[in-house]
Amino acid sequence: KHYNDRHGHDAGDALLAQFGAMLIRLCRSEDIPCRYGGEEFTVVLVDIDAAQARERAEAIRDATSQIELRHRGQRLPAPSVSIGVGIYPLDGRTPEELNQVADRTRGRYYSFADADALPRDLPPGQPVPLKTDEPIKLWNSWPVLLLFATFLSAEWTLRKRWRLM
Repeated sequence: KHYNDRHGHDAGDALLAQFGAMLIRLCRSEDIPCRYGGEEFTVVLVDIDAAQARERAEAIRDATSQIELRHRGQRLPAPSVSIGVGIYPLDGRTPEELNQVADRTRGRYYSFADADALPRDLPPGQPVPLKTDEPIKLWNSWPVLLLFATFLSAEWTLRKRWRLM
């Protein structure tokens, strides 16, 4: 958007094309880079943990700052990018929930020195509904309890008789 406003739509389109090509180069074969909106992109990183996702985000940010864009014979300033990370299923279970988390955390990465700020900046937790099963009424039945006691005493008698105890 910044490029469109400052340098025109042609420059913005050229930047989007170069950024998309850079994303494809940086992604593994199992990753899925997508253009999500006008100037928004989403990259689905498969089989990756939160630390690795943040490393990949930082690599994309670094590579973006290295893009050399020439448009109409003029060298344009290096672009910047803001990146958020959402981890499935910790941050959400639907694409919408993951995008909301990524939007809220956009551009915030924490080193050990900044760890004190992390709890304050984390998005609020999501309630997880817990569902319990109904208790099995098997042991509340006298005939079953009597049958169990009979088997237990029969086993004890047989072990005693065959000197297994």
